[in-house]
Amino acid sequence: MTRILIAEDEEIERIALKKMIEDNVPHIDIVSVASNGNEAVQQALEHKPDLILMDIQMPGIDGLTAIEQILEQHSSTKMVIVSSYDTFSYAQKAIRLGVKDYLLKPSKKQVILETIEGIVKEIEDQKKMQSHMDQVAPLMETEIVTQLLFDHLHEVQVKQLLDYFEISEESKMFVLSISIMAMDREMSQAERNELYKVIKETFHNVSKGWVGALSSLQLPIISFVPDKQANAHKKHALAIIRKLKNATSKWKDVKIFIGVGGVSEGMSHLKNSYHEALRASLHIESASGFCFYSDLDNEQKEIEHSLIKIERSIIEALERDNYDQIKEMVIEMIEAGRKLQKNIKEIQNQIQQAFFMMYRHFDELGLQIGKHVFSHTITNYRQLRTETAYQISAILKEFEEKRSERQVDTASKIKEYIHKTYKSELSLEVLAEKMKLSPQYISKIFKDKYGLSYIDYLTQCRIEKAKEYIRQGEKSLKEIALDIGYKDPNYFSRVFKKMCQMSPTDYRNKYKS
Repeated sequence: MTRILIAEDEEIERIALKKMIEDNVPHIDIVSVASNGNEAVQQALEHKPDLILMDIQMPGIDGLTAIEQILEQHSSTKMVIVSSYDTFSYAQKAIRLGVKDYLLKPSKKQVILETIEGIVKEIEDQKKMQSHMDQVAPLMETEIVTQLLFDHLHEVQVKQLLDYFEISEESKMFVLSISIMAMDREMSQAERNELYKVIKETFHNVSKGWVGALSSLQLPIISFVPDKQANAHKKHALAIIRKLKNATSKWKDVKIFIGVGGVSEGMSHLKNSYHEALRASLHIESASGFCFYSDLDNEQKEIEHSLIKIERSIIEALERDNYDQIKEMVIEMIEAGRKLQKNIKEIQNQIQQAFFMMYRHFDELGLQIGKHVFSHTITNYRQLRTETAYQISAILKEFEEKRSERQVDTASKIKEYIHKTYKSELSLEVLAEKMKLSPQYISKIFKDKYGLSYIDYLTQCRIEKAKEYIRQGEKSLKEIALDIGYKDPNYFSRVFKKMCQMSPTDYRNKYKS
């Protein structure tokens, strides 16, 4: 239903226009009428119409000024001017304001109705599209973050994501890494879910972007930079941090610490920002409760840069089972510390932090690895090298043993669970909670084994079931859509056509014949 407001100072014309629309245009609701510009602004803010028909010359403020004020509050409202004034300056300002059409009085009834019907159809199409996006967004959001930050996306896949969300390739983004710390206690799953929901809703109220999955009390968020000003990244990040801090302050014994990475030009380099945010999130000694990677001093950055390289190599090597590379990279950091004549205790602590990054990665995979510590006091770099190599070998040996036990049947269990529950809103978080694994790990092992994401497989299951129902011929297409998990039959039809290269109706007709 399209909500319409009519602003016209001539009462007879106002009544006539209202009756004409109500009698001839389906699926509309005239929510209010206004006799002057000020009243039009007031009624628009109160009723939030989808479409406003606005006269120009009215008592109080004129129609163009009213349009300007309304669009400041509700930028998506469609505007049509209905006026006897056709001066160039009026038309020029109307175009600048994005007015959809300019109808001159007196206009033929057919012209008015065709104009309004066309805009109403456009509004309804946009509402349907938004409804579809609202349905799939929760399912897609964590999957997008997982793929961008943890998977290796091909340039074609990145381009598809950009096109799908209508994002420019030059869009600037950055990553926030939120560490959640409960004081002297374990958070229950219900508490984690509530905190996650609050963080997610708060972020979306202040910024455009995507919130990843909460894993091991670590939460990655991708945020878009709203404008191109020099300090826009930092100002926007601080606004997000303030809102998140306020929203989570009701948890008195739970603290969040936020690390902020640098700006990435487009999606393909977001991993750099993510690793910077992770490193910044380790500086929990900061009283402010947040840390920008860019604010670390040069000496810290020198060490942090080495750690970022190590962390990337560790994760990549774990994915490729290239354990020798892990040892090599950590030893490289030790050599860098020796050449820079760093205090050996400082380098030892940094290696311990690198171990911590490994443990966190293992936790995300659902594998609990025992924490290894240096067995004795290290007094020189030779000892540090020997002890580090021993500790890495012990960690990776335990990891390999536990991974072999866990991976045997996990992907098959995920597939089986999707088959049983395809009718429900099956998000990555729901799967992860059911399997007691991290969302990132769920996504990776499923894609590794079956060659497609869980969302694509879920869609396949639903469409195959839909084809079965259609062949049986006992249910309407609307009933089928609802039965397989789609709330909107129109969206179901589009998905079906994309998957099968024909509409559900054509598919049904094919089997009838």
